[in-house]
Amino acid sequence: MSSRVPAQDLRGADLTLLEVTLPELVRRPISQLHTINTLDLVELADTEAVSKSLRKLLAGFVDNLQRQIADLPKGRSFDEWLEEELKPIDADRVPARFREILAHEGEERDHQGVRDLIAGWSDTEPLPFVMGSVKTRVQKAEAVKPRKPAAEPTSAPREGGRRRGSSSAGGSSSTSARKISAPVEDIERQKFLEQLCLERLNAVSEKGLAEAILFAGVRHRAKGTYDDVTPVQIKAALNALKEGARVRYSAGRWSAPSRW
Repeated sequence: MSSRVPAQDLRGADLTLLEVTLPELVRRPISQLHTINTLDLVELADTEAVSKSLRKLLAGFVDNLQRQIADLPKGRSFDEWLEEELKPIDADRVPARFREILAHEGEERDHQGVRDLIAGWSDTEPLPFVMGSVKTRVQKAEAVKPRKPAAEPTSAPREGGRRRGSSSAGGSSSTSARKISAPVEDIERQKFLEQLCLERLNAVSEKGLAEAILFAGVRHRAKGTYDDVTPVQIKAALNALKEGARVRYSAGRWSAPSRW
């Protein structure tokens, strides 16, 4: 299960610390990075003091970032990304390179909201990325996996290590029955997610969508109906569609079969 990496204090860190921290960050999709770190990485990519190896990693990150932004679905998902992720950021933390990328995307989509956001930043110069001014505490860039729920307690007394009145065969049969039977809400949720996935994929170009971008769009669209949708549930819906030959998956991207 993927989740957002905690925000890293990148600015002011020395080169050695950045070389340890950044390789783990730059390989993640923007949906898993704190927005301020995404912007910091773009600014760092244009900083002269970085090493050649780090510069290469950052250049790849910026290129991939541009593709991921282009993959964001038109409409509500893109608008919410602007409103929730970018609008709260102080203008001086938005690099010139990122403004250019976003401005290009705004023209491609003929999006007034992008133009307004760029205009609001235009009077403020981006802060340069200064290295080595402070010591930075490194947080390991790994998503935290949820704990498995504890087994339910029972009041039945045990005899010889087994509960009275139950046999291993009976317990096995009971367990199998629980695995086969799925709650009605789960079935309805999956069907709902399948429909959202199909809508997203049918609305984009023949290249389809990167998995992380598709996940983000589906979760946004599901709000109000299911506010706790997880990537695992979306992946299950996509796999069901794939088994029914209603979607295709290749090289980390999902697409409608008719578009291949």
